[in-house]
Amino acid sequence: MDDYNNFYGEYRGSMDEGSFHLPFGLQSSPTSPMIPNQLEELGKRLNEGVKNVEIGAISQDVFETIPVGHFKEIGRLAKLTDSKVSVHAPIVDPAGFTQEGWKESNREQTEEYLKSIVDRTQSINPDGNTVINLHTTGGVPAYEWKKGLPGEKNMMFVVNQETGQLAPLKYEKLNYLGEVKDWTPDQKLEQLNESTWENEKLKLISYDKAKDESERMIMREKSNPAYQSALYAQRQGHSLTSEQIDYIKSVGRRLDSYKQQIESYDKVIIEGLQKMNHNYKEFHSIDTTEQSSVVSANEKALSTLGKKFRIQEDITEEAKRRENEAFSQLSIDSSDSERLRISGEINQWKNNEINSKVGEKLDSSYLLSKLNKLPAPELFRPVDDFTKEKTVETLANVAAHAYEKYGENAPILSTENWEPGSALSRADSMKELIVESRDKLSEKLIESKNLSKTEADRVAEKLIGATWDIGHIYQLKKHGYSKEDIIEETEKISPYLKHVHLTDNFGYTDSHLAPGMGDVPVKEMIEKMRAGSNADMTFVNEAGGFVKNFKQSPLPHTLEALDSPIYAMDKGPNWSQVKDFYASYTLGYNDLLTDQQYTGGFSGLPLELGARQRKNE
Repeated sequence: MDDYNNFYGEYRGSMDEGSFHLPFGLQSSPTSPMIPNQLEELGKRLNEGVKNVEIGAISQDVFETIPVGHFKEIGRLAKLTDSKVSVHAPIVDPAGFTQEGWKESNREQTEEYLKSIVDRTQSINPDGNTVINLHTTGGVPAYEWKKGLPGEKNMMFVVNQETGQLAPLKYEKLNYLGEVKDWTPDQKLEQLNESTWENEKLKLISYDKAKDESERMIMREKSNPAYQSALYAQRQGHSLTSEQIDYIKSVGRRLDSYKQQIESYDKVIIEGLQKMNHNYKEFHSIDTTEQSSVVSANEKALSTLGKKFRIQEDITEEAKRRENEAFSQLSIDSSDSERLRISGEINQWKNNEINSKVGEKLDSSYLLSKLNKLPAPELFRPVDDFTKEKTVETLANVAAHAYEKYGENAPILSTENWEPGSALSRADSMKELIVESRDKLSEKLIESKNLSKTEADRVAEKLIGATWDIGHIYQLKKHGYSKEDIIEETEKISPYLKHVHLTDNFGYTDSHLAPGMGDVPVKEMIEKMRAGSNADMTFVNEAGGFVKNFKQSPLPHTLEALDSPIYAMDKGPNWSQVKDFYASYTLGYNDLLTDQQYTGGFSGLPLELGARQRKNE
């Protein structure tokens, strides 16, 4: 009896109403992403009886072959059929990554391209807000997750902010003396930044030591008694032997060589210092520790030294100019002593200027000692953080462009999570992306449109949001995450959603089955999304994998799996209960009639709703 009661409590009769259902009016079907004739594709989806359609092509080459006039015609057809259209933009990387790495010019080009998509999309519904779905990333890797590890990161990808190149940092267990310690990707990142900074300083220190050695050689040559004696005799006007003359010339040549070496070392050191100073100012993080005041004092000191060094460099350049000009006016017969006199006078002028405007002369060794006191900058950053920063800039700029041209009727930018290992693919990082993009857009609108903060925030919240692809996030399963963990991810992102992609799989590949054909907790995730988000957002059934492999419409299966009500009033029996009345082979699911296709006005619907069948020719 207990077994019977348990069965009866779970059983759904033909007229029972369950707690879960997703009305057909909130569901959407995508067009084929590989066909440029999206207008024809829209007609096919509408003929199936759907009310919402997502058009677009994930390939930029395909999207760019959609005639511009088709967007307007798509809007007209949607209006005639009282349907709602969204657009899936091609997969591009809003942050500016390509296979070669990151470049700001790539980000700028992507930004301009997304603006062009906004402009084309606007003609679909000039009086409304068409959702444009775009991926948060073009596929740049960020993490390899593993449940149970410290920080749950088995691998973290970092980007060199100077070069744009990626590097992987893998979790390890290291056998130290007497203990085994975790070596996490975050710890490796800190060490990588420290060691890179120290290596740059060591290179400059080695040049500085070589420069000191050249200076010591000059002092040694000049202090040689034989050289001093020969010079004294020359100054007194005494006759020199040929050996003395040759010796003075030989020492002179060596002294010139050492001076050239010193100049070369100085140049390399100064260039290295300039680069390190640039990297520090560009990539250092704000220090919030107790040492922050010390760091701040060192930064100010270095900044002051930098200004003084620039003045010193200008004085040195002016001295060289004066010397060259004076030498150019000498005759060919001018003696070396005349040249020495001119050089001495100009050098004296240079020293006087430096003393009065700079103070103590700043050489490369002194500057290096000051730079040596600064902490290592974050030259390497986690790809996820870096991508978020650059994507925020792109989204805010594109949304600002949309509002500038179309105001309250601008298209909505909805960013979609990709597979969990890619950048900005999990709920926390996506949430930060949306919040920061809205904040940046709000700042732009306050400045450019003179909106109040309240109004600017409202517009930003309207125009920027998230798309949650449940098939993508479910692939956390293969990294050791439970269904409860993945449902929690969905709950976190739900307040920021504008759009949803429904697809099923088994957690290992993005197989794009229809809902109910895998083991994604579709119903639980939909309930979390509907509880926390916009009640009018649409749920796009991305079941292209099923269509491709089984050559049939996924619509009947989707209606059944989502317990969609038969009636528009959202009451009464659901499609899943039709099985109580009919045998499965009469439903048009092609379980028995596998080589038949449906034609007529409702070609994708089951046979009992009026679709006609014919054999494939």
